[in-house]
Amino acid sequence: MAVIGHDFSDGLNTVSYMAAHHQPARRSLWMLVADALTPLVGALTATLIPIPDSVFPLAIGFFSGLFIFAVATRLLPQASGLGYLLGSSLTIGGAVAMFLVSRVA
Repeated sequence: MAVIGHDFSDGLNTVSYMAAHHQPARRSLWMLVADALTPLVGALTATLIPIPDSVFPLAIGFFSGLFIFAVATRLLPQASGLGYLLGSSLTIGGAVAMFLVSRVA
């Protein structure tokens, strides 16, 4: 259910991005189809080609680094316009939410 919910929001983001950049509806549809098929291709690939135990920690580290890079170079500079109090509150709230999620799951 989580993957379906996340994929639904990915589809909304994809179409919104394409519309914001004045792309034709046909191109937006192709991007939406590609976005919808990606989790299926990933699940099929993971089922058919298992990741060796020695590679998995390296892959997690690599992709975590990519996410941290995106946050540090794209999101944090934009968040600086929120002001100190709001930015700090949202950051602390996000950290608390992640802590709670890690304890529940």
